[in-house]
Amino acid sequence: MRIAVAQTDVTTDPRVNGVAIRDAMRRAAGLGARLVHSSEGALSGHGSDPRSTDRTWL
Repeated sequence: MRIAVAQTDVTTDPRVNGVAIRDAMRRAAGLGARLVHSSEGALSGHGSDPRSTDRTWL
């Protein structure tokens, strides 16, 4: 099984992140990958905004 690791730009907008992740998945599949791993928080964008002061998740 071919496995790919996808590193995408992460924003605070899950819709934008989803587009980037799906694009990476398509590219990986085109190269034969059957499984794609992305970074933690890649879809939600959680923690990607250094200006964020929301620490309720801690």
